Amino acid sequence: SMGTPELISLVTSLAGYDISEEAGFPFDQTPAVIGGSDVVVPMDLQSNVSKLHAFLFDENDYVPSATVQEISGVISSRLNG
Repeated sequence: SMGTPELISLVTSLAGYDISEEAGFPFDQTPAVIGGSDVVVPMDLQSNVSKLHAFLFDENDYVPSATVQEISGVISSRLNG
């Protein structure tokens, strides 16, 4: 819990920050309803994970794990079929 003086201090310090880049994960997504809830689903999880590594770690040749590739296939088959 924070008091008013702490909150004011944080708000005034925001002026010194510049947002140079913004992105959201998953990058390539589609809306869906799952269990009655609106969600976003990655269109291709494998590609999204590779893009995330490029964005966060500057790794442009990252290859997602076999588990990510398997889950990506399941998502793809459910979206397309």
